[in-house]
Amino acid sequence: GIDPKDGNKTGSLGSTLAHLSLWDRIAHSDSCADGDKYTLILEDDERVKKNFQPHVQALMDHLESLPSAKKPSAVLLNVFRPTGKLVQNVGPEQVPILESPKTHRRHDRLGGLRPNLWLSNYMVRCSAASTLVKYSGAYPNVSSYTGEFPNFDVQFVDVLTDIDVPLTMYVVGETGAISHHVFGDTFRTQLNKVDGVALKKALATKSG
Repeated sequence: GIDPKDGNKTGSLGSTLAHLSLWDRIAHSDSCADGDKYTLILEDDERVKKNFQPHVQALMDHLESLPSAKKPSAVLLNVFRPTGKLVQNVGPEQVPILESPKTHRRHDRLGGLRPNLWLSNYMVRCSAASTLVKYSGAYPNVSSYTGEFPNFDVQFVDVLTDIDVPLTMYVVGETGAISHHVFGDTFRTQLNKVDGVALKKALATKSG
């Protein structure tokens, strides 16, 4: 479902297939026979910080204390625009863990900025891996995402926040708290520009 004119080419498709194929391997792995286990996944341009291990361990202690029905399907450990309800502060630095809200897919709200983006550093619950493949496997087509770059991070957030999808998501409530995503200066400038324009529009609407 990739239009060759939309700029979404082999790199983005390759990233999509990498995540999907990894989830499929997790779902069929003997190591994931216990569905309540979690698998840690990092992209090659993610760098963990010195405080990573104690905070992830504290997070795992919290997850293990939850009943099976309450355990999240995925935990995103470094996201852009973290949003959600505070669940717990974990680790030596009391890093906040948030539960992402459930709503409907946001195809009708493409002018807004999606929270909780990035799949650079996250954990997947073993029992949720096959469901992730099922619901995330349909790569977003251009007609569904008119007006924005339809990358897999956007698709993933849409899936996990869809009230009709049986998946839930926790996120670390501070960008870059325990790991750092490495990307080019041009992309960083674009992100800041997009957020800046949206903020100006929101302030103008509020003042009006």
